[in-house]
Amino acid sequence: MAQAWGWRVLFLANLPLGALVTAAAYALLPPDRGGRGQGFDLRGFFALSAFLLVVSASLLGTPGLNNRSATIGLIGLALLLGIWFAAAERRAAAPLVDLSAIVRPGVLTANVGTFFASFIMAGGMFLSVLYGQLLAGTSAAAIGVLLAPCAVATLAVAPAAGRLSDSLGPRNLAVAGLAGLAVSVALPVLWHPSSAAALVSSSNLIAGISLGIAAPALLRASVEPVPRKHAGVGAGLYKTVNELCGVFGVVLLGTLLEARVVANALRQFRTDSSLNRSRSGR
Repeated sequence: MAQAWGWRVLFLANLPLGALVTAAAYALLPPDRGGRGQGFDLRGFFALSAFLLVVSASLLGTPGLNNRSATIGLIGLALLLGIWFAAAERRAAAPLVDLSAIVRPGVLTANVGTFFASFIMAGGMFLSVLYGQLLAGTSAAAIGVLLAPCAVATLAVAPAAGRLSDSLGPRNLAVAGLAGLAVSVALPVLWHPSSAAALVSSSNLIAGISLGIAAPALLRASVEPVPRKHAGVGAGLYKTVNELCGVFGVVLLGTLLEARVVANALRQFRTDSSLNRSRSGR
């Protein structure tokens, strides 16, 4: 689709899928019980939304503000908004996020694991696409084929991993999945423009299997310690960490790669300048 009609079409493709999932959720999920009549914490909602928006902007950058001073300013604003959100939740009669329900050792540990899983997965996808486009000269359709094993493996493995977590416990599966993700990130060291496509595809396959093993365990570990009435908050925290840390992984790896490319270019420039000076001296 991206190769034939452009990358913007991919965002439009999500619309019918989103509508289908929304209709299925309304038809298949049981009706809500309890919680009716409670006021919605609008102040906390807007404070949290503003905080997450500014955090994302500080990581991704914004047009016209891509400099160090602007980034520092956005980070400072994010800290202020975070303080505002915490203060608003402390005063709210029915807070949007009950911090006492999620500030628990098991929940925090599971979300730290989620942070690394999202960091590795997003970074791995970023490296795969960058490698295919810039180094190997691969088309958009071929890159899709290289990345497909990751999603297919996750879809195939996750249901079985969810059942295994009942007998083995979430900790063992989470550790095994995170170890596999670390292996998948180490494999790109072997990538080279002359390497077979199977090498890139295999690293994505390992990443997909590992994510399928780790994700159900991490989700379970992040939600189970939370009181039942706050299960939605626990799940929301897991998903927020998942998405936000994926962005962080792409930004950090992109920054490191940019610094490496610039350093190599400067090194080559100095070498060429030295050679030119030596030839001129002769």
